[in-house]
Amino acid sequence: MQVVRSVPVVQARSRWPDDLGGAGMMVRAFSLLELVVVVVIIGVIAAIAVPRMSGFAAGSKVQAAASSVRAMQEKVIEYQGLMGEWPSTIDPNWFLGGRIPSNPYAGNPSRGVQAVNGGAGVTEPTIKVVGGGKAAYWYNRDNGQVRVRVADLGNAAATIALYNAVNGTGVTALNQTVPESGGAPAESKGGGKTIVIELGG
Repeated sequence: MQVVRSVPVVQARSRWPDDLGGAGMMVRAFSLLELVVVVVIIGVIAAIAVPRMSGFAAGSKVQAAASSVRAMQEKVIEYQGLMGEWPSTIDPNWFLGGRIPSNPYAGNPSRGVQAVNGGAGVTEPTIKVVGGGKAAYWYNRDNGQVRVRVADLGNAAATIALYNAVNGTGVTALNQTVPESGGAPAESKGGGKTIVIELGG
């Protein structure tokens, strides 16, 4: 014989206005004005945060490029110390992962090196910006100088400032290939004026 038990049925109740605290109580929604105020506040916060974040990104590009060129220069000097001569090329196997460090300002490929016999007095490339088929790095076999090419920022002063910041140099013109005053890094000129640049992209 089967035993049948009766199960009480629970009826679901709605949680609409009648059930929220008494009959006829209204549910309050956000007004259009309140939503507009929230959107404006979010916009102001974004307007403050986005430029700061892009400034951090630009600064990190400078640091990454400077670190890459320093690592390459150290390896070239190490080779010269061991072998007594400057290397004819920069060997990717000198670096972690068997790859030349990436230049954050170059597109693809970002690891190419233009090795030249520029003469012992030439410390800078004629072309200091990436693009136009130029390699990401420049290396002079005659004196062991390594330079990273940078982005064209739209005007010569800003591009020169970026190039100097990344490479630790003091060039005063984009076409300058030798230091001024016979071998020492060039001093920045400008009549005491400070050039402020905003690094981007």
